[in-house]
Amino acid sequence: MMWRRRSLIIAAAAALSVSLFQPSVSADDAVGGAVEKQSVVAAAPEPAESASYEIPEYNPVPLSKGEEPPATPEPEDYADLRATGLRLMLEDLRNGDLKEEAFINHAYAKLGYQSKGVPARYRDDALTEGEQIILGMAIGREIEKLPHPVRKSIQNRLAHAKDLQRFLKEDPKDDLTDDSTEEPTVESTVESTVDQSASAQESSGDVSVLAAPVECGGFLPAGVGGAVVFDCAHQMDDFVIFYNIEGSRSVDPDDDAVGADLSRGDIPENGVPNYIDRLDRSFRVALTKFHGLGYEEQDPDQKIAVLIGSRLVERGVGFVPPPQAAGANVIHIGSDFDESGLSSNEFYLPRHELFHVMQYKHIDMGTVFNVRGVNAWMEATAEWAAHQALQDDLAHVPATSATSYASALQLFFERPEQALTHQDSFGKNLDEGEGRQYGAFIFAEFLEERLGAQAIRRTWERIGDSWFPDAASQIEDMIEDDFGADPYEEFRVFGVANYQLCGGSTAADYGSYWRYQDADVSEWCTRLGGSGSDATFPVARPKHETIALPADGKASGAATVEDGGVHYVDLVGQKDPSKLWNMAVRTMQDDDRRLTFTVVNWERIPKRCYADDKSARAQDATIDTRIGGDTCYVVTLMISHGDLDEESEEGRWETAYTSLFGGAVGGTDVEIGVQPGGNLITPGGSPSAGTRTTEVGLRYKPTNLEAVSAVACHCEGWGIQVTPPGGVGQWSGWSHGVHGLSANAEIVSFTTTPTTATSVVRLVGTDYPVYVQHDFRPSSRPELYDVEVTITSLAPEADVPHITYRRVVDWDVEPTPTEEYVTVKADHENVEFASDYGLAGPDPASGRPVLHNSGSFTDAGPYDQGTVFDLNVPMADIPGPETWVEGSFHLYYGAAPSQDKALEALAAVGAPVYSLAKPNTPGNPGSGSPSTFVLGYKPVS
Repeated sequence: MMWRRRSLIIAAAAALSVSLFQPSVSADDAVGGAVEKQSVVAAAPEPAESASYEIPEYNPVPLSKGEEPPATPEPEDYADLRATGLRLMLEDLRNGDLKEEAFINHAYAKLGYQSKGVPARYRDDALTEGEQIILGMAIGREIEKLPHPVRKSIQNRLAHAKDLQRFLKEDPKDDLTDDSTEEPTVESTVESTVDQSASAQESSGDVSVLAAPVECGGFLPAGVGGAVVFDCAHQMDDFVIFYNIEGSRSVDPDDDAVGADLSRGDIPENGVPNYIDRLDRSFRVALTKFHGLGYEEQDPDQKIAVLIGSRLVERGVGFVPPPQAAGANVIHIGSDFDESGLSSNEFYLPRHELFHVMQYKHIDMGTVFNVRGVNAWMEATAEWAAHQALQDDLAHVPATSATSYASALQLFFERPEQALTHQDSFGKNLDEGEGRQYGAFIFAEFLEERLGAQAIRRTWERIGDSWFPDAASQIEDMIEDDFGADPYEEFRVFGVANYQLCGGSTAADYGSYWRYQDADVSEWCTRLGGSGSDATFPVARPKHETIALPADGKASGAATVEDGGVHYVDLVGQKDPSKLWNMAVRTMQDDDRRLTFTVVNWERIPKRCYADDKSARAQDATIDTRIGGDTCYVVTLMISHGDLDEESEEGRWETAYTSLFGGAVGGTDVEIGVQPGGNLITPGGSPSAGTRTTEVGLRYKPTNLEAVSAVACHCEGWGIQVTPPGGVGQWSGWSHGVHGLSANAEIVSFTTTPTTATSVVRLVGTDYPVYVQHDFRPSSRPELYDVEVTITSLAPEADVPHITYRRVVDWDVEPTPTEEYVTVKADHENVEFASDYGLAGPDPASGRPVLHNSGSFTDAGPYDQGTVFDLNVPMADIPGPETWVEGSFHLYYGAAPSQDKALEALAAVGAPVYSLAKPNTPGNPGSGSPSTFVLGYKPVS
């Protein structure tokens, strides 16, 4: 169980004086603790809502320890405290008007740990969390000044508080059995055990039949561990493991092998219980791994003391006090031996706790408890480190223990918007939903895969080099300064990667988007259970909002995101195969721009639809995406906070459909994807036979081969150039897959049926508006689709403009996209220009680009090419009450099984101008097999 708020305050105070009265630590509160226990503590009442007091930050720019340190941060007064009684009590203490013992008694009473009343001068209705922390830190500072008997008196009065007992167990000084005023140190005890253990082994005889391990005989480890004597001391090169073979906190002393049951006996027959042998291996493997990663313990010449069955921790729990408090590197582990099976803590827990020893190389006791986020980052990286050391020894680790480091991942995913270094309290209790900081190991995994394992070490080195270290700011500075990466982009990618973590099983599902490669990913997802899974996507993922969009797509919302956090919103449109919408996502934030907004359109997690991920970080920006159809009707908006120097920011958003995106229409042999602007390529089709694209540009149905959208270049469209009489005021407008609609264009209407589509676009220039209408319908030939183009100018007959219409297509003919043979016949008086440059812009005024050939040419290729036709559109007056001029012509898009069949179809409809595109397959350029694609032109006579 985790501490509630009051316990957090007292823990901070108690830990600051750990060397004086050795608080007992449980699974709920262990600094460095790593396993959950299923005990229950009643929650303390939540404090009343009010503004929290922020401890002033001093010199936020980290200083090198070689520089003159800044003055110790001590506020001149407590004027900012809302709680008047607390302010007066702290001021009286500072001014010497309130003695330490009286202050501590009043402080405990204010926190609810004793019934003795608080003087009226110091009373408050409630304290905020921040005020409780300030009071707890003051207790920790003042209690160090009290003599031992006074501390003991306070302890006895508080012993009835259940959630405090684990910290205020018997003072180790009370357990000493002699009258000596000088206590043995851990170091002296460790050294003395060497000779005793060796002597015991020399006289043991046959070690395989001993009733007790050979290394036992009674040892005194420094007066720490809450026990005066441990029965045994297991000597290693870098560790001494103290343990007992009798009592409730003992390990099994049985030296007999019991079949394959490793929970009992001494399988190696070395006179050491198997439990200790496994701990031995776990510590050795972990230390080797951590040294290899560049870490080292404080005072590496001194052995690390491991106290198994320590009374300072509950069974199965670990605790590593700061070496400044313990006088040595000491690891407390509560023995959890169970004759029915292996203890899970023989494998994972030693690795986790040993990494805390490495971390203390860079931090001191005050830093652990008083600096924002440091303890949270300790636990996150200790879980990551346990993973590193476990994966090197999987042959000797049960599967049930191999991923224990990931046990709190669900808590992290359940609160993704919280700060990266948010800490619930000290310790982990999954049943109580506390211990999110342990689940933050996944960010360390992210850093390792993105930047390398040294990135985690650099955060600790930076913390160690800072006078007032803050884990969050050191992480941000490490990303930017040490690796030249953008923290905003890294946290954006982190947010996306977590959302898609459990969706796919193959690299193809993720495409080019970054994903975790760790071998344990599937086990992480198993640990998540069904967290985050819903009817939209049955995939475990971080907690998110789900908003069903109305018919117009209009929705809005806001979210507060803490530093390093991410907020997710699933925007769910209508599942309608006939409608695909362009959707605008407007994003807004304060002018400091600490948030990044990302939109992802899913077919299914993690597979995207046609639209790439898009993001924005401006104060007010609009992200355009698409939503709808049969499979692409979910867009996820992700709001990530990439500035770890700031605690929270609010992001706001609005959505609306702007226009229909288009749809596929088809006849007997041909299918065309038509956009509302009259250009080609729409999503939502079946995978093509060649590149497996689901975008439809121009598809030959008998072979299912694609000719326009095969390589995801939306390089098809049209444009017009309008030249008024006299050539003054020339202007243009267009609709193109890459260039979009020109600024002077708007879609008037777009309608579709299964076989037809009609697009009307209005263009406004320097004189009169012009309407461009494209009518797509089957032609008289199954190989061709008829596209009738009608251009209407509202100019009077006397002002008939000259209009040039450009159609440009980049051929990408399957099965050899980017390798085509192209033939162009452009011999007609209305053809102003023709070439093979498929990447030309849609505006005729942009120039007449040529790749290799212009005019008419035959079987050019094979190379990546296309076709440009600039066509003169004769305009004529239309009789009637209204005044306008109009011109029209026919285009033909299509495909046939051979070049001969394509030419036959063009001749049948009377199209004298055309482009033929054939793949680079055997028999070509001659045969045109298996598909010859067509763009034809026919004037209106």
